[in-house]
Amino acid sequence: PRQIITIEVTYNLFTSDDENNTTLMEAPEHWEIEDAFDHYADCNGYDDQYPVASAMAQKCSQDGCDFGMLLGDNFYNSGVSSATDEQFYGKFEQPYGGLPFPFFVTLGNHDYGGDGAGYEFEKGLYQVQYAQTHPQFVLPAEYYSFKEAAASFLGLGTNLIFWDNASAMDVQGDFFSTASSSPRTTASP
Repeated sequence: PRQIITIEVTYNLFTSDDENNTTLMEAPEHWEIEDAFDHYADCNGYDDQYPVASAMAQKCSQDGCDFGMLLGDNFYNSGVSSATDEQFYGKFEQPYGGLPFPFFVTLGNHDYGGDGAGYEFEKGLYQVQYAQTHPQFVLPAEYYSFKEAAASFLGLGTNLIFWDNASAMDVQGDFFSTASSSPRTTASP
C-alpha cells in the first residue's frame, strides 16, 4: 500500500528581547518575506541566536523536526573568508550545533561579500567547501535541489543570477528543469 504524507507548511518565528527572553510569534496571514526572515533567519553571531536555538530545540523536541533551513545571509556582514573561517564556529556551530538535525543552506547577497553588495563570488564557495566536512551544514553547491518526503525544495543562486555570473539564469534554469525529477539531493554541476 502507498503511504500518503500530508505536509503542513508553517512558519515559526522567534524573537528575543534585550534580556534574551524568547517568544514564539504567530506568523501573520499576509506578510512580506523581508519582514519574516530579515531578522529571524540570519546567522549574525549576536547573542539573540542562542535563545532562538533554545526555542527551536524545545519546539522540535515537542513536535519533531527533520531539518532546518538557512535562507541566505548566513554570515553578516560580508560572508566568510575561507572554509575554516572562525565565523562558522561562532555563528553556526555554537548556537545550532546541538540541534539533532541538518540545516539545508542557501546563499544570500551578504554571503558573497562586498558588505552585502554580493560581488565576491569566491566567498559563496567557501560555504560549499565547509559543508563537505560538516554534515549538519548541507550546501552541496551554490544552487541545488533536495527532496524530503513528497516535497521538492530548490536552493536558488539568486545572487549569481542578479550579477549574471557565468550565465547563471540559463544554467540554473536548465538545472532546475531536470532536478525536480531527480532523487534526493541534486547538486549543480
